[in-house]
Amino acid sequence: LLEQENRFDEAAQAYMEIVRVNPDNAAARTGLGSVYSALKKYPEALNEYKEALRLDPKSTHTYYHMGITYGQLGQNNEAIHHLTEAIRIDTENSDAYYQLGITYFQIQRYQDAVDAFRRSIKIQPADSMSHFDLAKAYSELSLYRESTDSLNESLRLNPKNYNAYYLLGKNNTKLGHYPKAIDALQKALEKNPIHGETWNELGTAYMKMKQYQ
Repeated sequence: LLEQENRFDEAAQAYMEIVRVNPDNAAARTGLGSVYSALKKYPEALNEYKEALRLDPKSTHTYYHMGITYGQLGQNNEAIHHLTEAIRIDTENSDAYYQLGITYFQIQRYQDAVDAFRRSIKIQPADSMSHFDLAKAYSELSLYRESTDSLNESLRLNPKNYNAYYLLGKNNTKLGHYPKAIDALQKALEKNPIHGETWNELGTAYMKMKQYQ
């Protein structure tokens, strides 16, 4: 509860007290590690995770959080290893698949990102961000129709995501669907009127539509 309220210092103290009383409590050590990670105390976080894994080597939760921390440190190979291990232990861990997709996307392994996001969605189909990030990966692969389908699903689940409307507009411009592009970009601007990239893309869509009329 303290973590959910971003009261990380208090959460750290609570976990430290649990660990003091019961140093073999692997779950508390994982919780303490995640708090340290939120506080950007990454070496301390990794120390707690490693101790938690010594106590409970099959904790998918610990591997997952360890993967996130390695990703925050830019150690992507370690992040991939630990997230993959989390999935090996629990093949229904949608969060680990999602985070794995994010890591692959960051290192431009877009097809691997697509595969990871699709696995996450198969387990958790109502997660709008998984659909959105899948759309981003498709777009990087120039698969604009597939990206558009994912964006439409993401927006069905969360109509407030102006970035999804922006990418939808870009996709439709690439596909030559200029009225659809303009409509999506105008919706993005309704939600965030100071997003400069959307204004630029809207201008491009208007120019291209006039060019081909």
